[in-house]
Amino acid sequence: MISIFSVARHRLFKLFAMSFMVWGLFGCEPSMNKPPTETNQEKFEHRDQWIASVTPSLLTPTYEHWALSVKQLNQASQAFCEESPSEMTTDRLAVVQEAWKQSMRDWAHMQFLTLTPNRDILTYYAVHHWPNVRASSLDRQMQVLIEKEQAVTANDISGSLARQGLPPIEWLLFSAPEDRSVLASFKDPNSSRCEVLLIIASLLDEHVSQVNSQWQNKALDFAQPAETEGGFTDSALPTKLVINGISNVLETTRRYKLLEPLGSSAQAAKPNTLEAFRSEFSINLLRENLQFLDRLMKGENEQTARFYGLYQMLADQSDAELVEQLKKTLQDVQQKANNIARLETALDGPQRQDAQALLSGIIELKQLIDSQLFAAMGVKQDAFNESDGD
Repeated sequence: MISIFSVARHRLFKLFAMSFMVWGLFGCEPSMNKPPTETNQEKFEHRDQWIASVTPSLLTPTYEHWALSVKQLNQASQAFCEESPSEMTTDRLAVVQEAWKQSMRDWAHMQFLTLTPNRDILTYYAVHHWPNVRASSLDRQMQVLIEKEQAVTANDISGSLARQGLPPIEWLLFSAPEDRSVLASFKDPNSSRCEVLLIIASLLDEHVSQVNSQWQNKALDFAQPAETEGGFTDSALPTKLVINGISNVLETTRRYKLLEPLGSSAQAAKPNTLEAFRSEFSINLLRENLQFLDRLMKGENEQTARFYGLYQMLADQSDAELVEQLKKTLQDVQQKANNIARLETALDGPQRQDAQALLSGIIELKQLIDSQLFAAMGVKQDAFNESDGD
């Protein structure tokens, strides 16, 4: 006969065993299943080496190229507008238009760095206030400016974000009334198109030059956060800012560069919400986004000089499987972007399926980065800031 004490001991043992199992499952989860944190420095010994390499090899040149291309845009604008109307030609206008495109290419690279520490002085709303400025709003504001009877001043521009930066310059260089060309609009003696262009380009040049100078003062601290007194209390912070920048650009691309313009159907497509629809340059900028990410991953800059890239860093810390996944997914997205000739006509035309496939590829790439790259780098993902698409 089983005593009451035996039953009690049996039940107590079962309770202890079950408690131990629960504790083992939840209270002492194996380290291989825990997402790495910013304090797991043992596994991430290569992270400091990566940020020390990528900063001078890719990040700083990106700031410098952007500042140079904006300065050249300002200079090209001045040279064009110094001509008399009779000397203004289509070829000379094309020089300014190409300078604008180069500034936008470099801005597409800079979009990844808008979370870096000098965000406070970057204030890139004054660089690329998009997508909050809708086409009709910008059209109205710019039309008022160029038709203003009094002389246009810098205060007329700086008082409104919509009138600053690259989008209004695109409007000036590529938009014109239906009854005349852009060149004819510049030649019109009753139009202040040149005066407005010169003020906006000059303000942008001044602003971007300041951004670049500020970055030069911060770059060393960013590259060697553990060795300098640059205000980085966490040595993982620079890495965190760059990886979050990647995720933010992909989310901006998903929401504003593709999903919103595509609309729910071809009939509901909104081409005038694309990033550069007036110049029909939107797909080019998206390709530039992907090219910069490719360089960051591979460890190559524009001069094809090699540095310690993300692929190599991940491989060195035994994340070879993730490397292959990232390579395959990014290459697939780049190919889908290359399949589209003009995004402005693909939204409601025969290439709509290609645009939708590109959107799916962007979503897949972002999901991979969000679910695995943050953990592999040992940094936390911040919530997407709605204004980061502006």
